[in-house]
Amino acid sequence: MNSRVSRRLATHVGGPTPFGVLFVCTGNIARSASSELIARHQCESSPQLEFASAGTAAVVGSPVAPEMGAELERRGVPFDGHRGQQLVGDMVSHADIVLVMETHHRQWILDEWPGAVGTTFLLKHAARELAAGFDPASAPVDPAAWLRTYSSKAQPDDGISDPFRKGDAAARVAMTEIEAALNQLLPVVEQWVSLTRN
Repeated sequence: MNSRVSRRLATHVGGPTPFGVLFVCTGNIARSASSELIARHQCESSPQLEFASAGTAAVVGSPVAPEMGAELERRGVPFDGHRGQQLVGDMVSHADIVLVMETHHRQWILDEWPGAVGTTFLLKHAARELAAGFDPASAPVDPAAWLRTYSSKAQPDDGISDPFRKGDAAARVAMTEIEAALNQLLPVVEQWVSLTRN
């Protein structure tokens, strides 16, 4: 299991199992890293939510890309401790939902671990669908199961393009899209967790 996840899960032994959210991109130093860091920052008061990130071709051990780091800093989100890590099967199997940045990330995961088909979604697609139709107070299933059953198909513009080494403007666009998606998704998931996992 991802060491960052396993250490945090150990703190919940004997209590409700946390709901694990895994963000995935290519290098794990820009999009997925920023998603994890923002989510952790926004949900500090929700101990039953666990966040992690990884890359399909990770720049292992590298910090957040400078342009994305500048965007995180502007938002007051700490990022110094992040280091890129490669996606492995344990991370996927221990996540309740896997949120990817582009369709090729989802396909890469499903090629490696076909069983993840019911838990792996594009971040922007999942955020839009959950914000529009998922009622945390009455949903009979968790967010991933709801998406698998009730959501419409992803749209062509549901991907978030890789800003790595493309300059400040590309980083700003990617961060804006990530932040907008998380602002839709996190309150819904956080409310569901507060009703079901505490």
